[in-house]
Amino acid sequence: MRWRISFLVIVWISAIVLNVGGCSLSTPPSDAEILQAIEESGILKGKGFTVMSPVVVVEKGKRKEDGSWPVKVKMTMTMQLPNGKVSEPRENMPMFRIFKAHDSSGRKVWKAALGS
Repeated sequence: MRWRISFLVIVWISAIVLNVGGCSLSTPPSDAEILQAIEESGILKGKGFTVMSPVVVVEKGKRKEDGSWPVKVKMTMTMQLPNGKVSEPRENMPMFRIFKAHDSSGRKVWKAALGS
């Protein structure tokens, strides 16, 4: 009788551990993690435009089958015109794909790619 209880406790604990591990893969990134991933991607560092603060997460989509999260971000940009002048600030809302990847040290970090 005692071994049955021990066996059931081990099975129950194993099920909980496996369930918790699976849930951590499906949790969406926070707004701060999204903005950090976009900043570190270098996408917003172009020669022909300047992104003005603040950059705000507007909408998070549902997780896709590949594990990425589509995210819509609101930002204000100015463009460098051919005559050397700078355009008026214009609001844009591009889509980014946020996903987990390994960095150079082997840690899992959030990465960003332009497009959904």
